[in-house]
Amino acid sequence: MTNLQRIRVDNFGLITQTQKGAIQRISLNRPEIDAVKRSPEGALLGLKDTNPHLAQFFDRSRHLSARIDIADEPAESLTRPLRIYYGIEPSCNLSCIFCGPRDLSHTSGRPPAEMEEFLLKQIADAGSFQVQLTGGEIFIRGFKLFDTLRRTSELGLGTLLGTNGVWDHIKDRNAFINELAGFDHITEVKISIDGNEEFHDSVRGSGNYKRTVRTLFDLSEKGFPVRISTTVCKDSCTTEQIEHLAHLAKQANAGLQPIPERSCGRSKGKTEFQLPSPIDLFKYTLRAAQLREELGIPITFNFDIFGGGRQQQIYDP
Repeated sequence: MTNLQRIRVDNFGLITQTQKGAIQRISLNRPEIDAVKRSPEGALLGLKDTNPHLAQFFDRSRHLSARIDIADEPAESLTRPLRIYYGIEPSCNLSCIFCGPRDLSHTSGRPPAEMEEFLLKQIADAGSFQVQLTGGEIFIRGFKLFDTLRRTSELGLGTLLGTNGVWDHIKDRNAFINELAGFDHITEVKISIDGNEEFHDSVRGSGNYKRTVRTLFDLSEKGFPVRISTTVCKDSCTTEQIEHLAHLAKQANAGLQPIPERSCGRSKGKTEFQLPSPIDLFKYTLRAAQLREELGIPITFNFDIFGGGRQQQIYDP
């Protein structure tokens, strides 16, 4: 099993990562920070009584079972990144009208394996807790994707995967998902669903909603931590769409992450794909906050002004 448990002693206190990839900040005063830097295991054991969250990082013999990183001094902010997003695969099996990173008029080939290895090691050496592999569509690699996952596991990187969920090119889905489930350092799979079937297919291609939802439930039923990632544009910024997605997330035991459309890449300058108006975004956000409480599902987004609490980590990766 890949040990993802990590504790970074930073200049405001601690940043922890659990075995499941959850990141949390613990504020400490200056004497406590200095004590942890001098004697990490002993000082953290002493802090465990006032910070119960730390108990999970010790085994039954009260020995620290997490990797310890000591931040460099001095710094007034995070000394190292928590998560790095790596656009590892330029190819894609869809042509979504709002794709930000892809300009199909300037196609680029996949970089050589040596470059991928170099960059993954750079990410690990930078002190990152996690890497999110994205594209393009990373699952277009099929079984060859497992070579990359084996490497991120060896480097001790919690790994998040992004996908459009259209896996028609994977001939033996059951074998593929079973092998994917063997990588215990996968902390989340994000699946792009942009609304109900009619809207999703209008922006991602006919029939792709059903294909994507199938993948969502296949992964959820296999025990993967899954999250629906949805792009919010003018036409999808409605209570109808957020209600559909929230109930779908509830059925699939998934989280939900709305992301505003970015006017870049293929969507830049397209009048038929516009940003939501402020009033529509206000109504969408309010309904999302209500659904979070009504359905008891994690709905996280960086424009939440309701809900009565912090939904994002204090330091968003």
